[in-house]
Amino acid sequence: MEQDKIRHPLIKVFFTSFVLFLISLLPVLIASKGVFLWIGDYNDQTIIFIERVHRVLHSKQGIPVYDWCTFLGMDFLSAYGEHVVSPFDWFLYILPYKAVPYAHSVLLAIKTGLASVTAYIYCRQYVKKDRSAFICGLLYAFSGFQLFNLVYQFSDRYLLFPLLLYSFDQLVINKKPLCFALLLGLNNLMSFYFCWIICVNIAIYYIVRTVTGSFPRLDIKLFLRLAAEVLLGLGSGMVSMLPCMLVLIGNN
Repeated sequence: MEQDKIRHPLIKVFFTSFVLFLISLLPVLIASKGVFLWIGDYNDQTIIFIERVHRVLHSKQGIPVYDWCTFLGMDFLSAYGEHVVSPFDWFLYILPYKAVPYAHSVLLAIKTGLASVTAYIYCRQYVKKDRSAFICGLLYAFSGFQLFNLVYQFSDRYLLFPLLLYSFDQLVINKKPLCFALLLGLNNLMSFYFCWIICVNIAIYYIVRTVTGSFPRLDIKLFLRLAAEVLLGLGSGMVSMLPCMLVLIGNN
């Protein structure tokens, strides 16, 4: 029915979450004069790491292979790989250094908006009304788990997760290739630690949906299709994963 439809739902759910997040953040921003501060690792690691990468990327000396200014000395890619590869952090790196502390809140609002969009896309497959998926998007973006972890780097993976599930559904049910592999590869590039966790979650998701009868049972064609997508996705992430593994293996 027409009243069940929302015009431009993705745009509306994004800006609803974006604005609501900034409004909820206003008391903190006013008290801290525009700089969003949190507790624990966010202040002591995330902000400091991003500022270090920003300085390196804007340095005339280029990116060091081994950075003596990190910990007791560490290779740059293993130390800051999650901050270099993530497309969301590049929003901060293109800004002048003095503007970076003030831009964190805007970036977090963008992530919240995108989390609601990806959750909307996934949930819209299984509900009759746009409004239901709209509410699902807001509930996901503003869940306690999502907001608590939003200030850390792995929040990028959480906002991509519903889209990964959606592409997996399309692969299994509608036999649409490549999207799942591309998203899995992006997750692997951004963080191979979290990528393996995501793979376990996808495996559990497939088993549960197969047992409940909402997925087709595994046959040789489906197995080969899934195997090809997983190998392509994980293989594309070896660009960042393999160098880090070699360094870690060589560290006694």
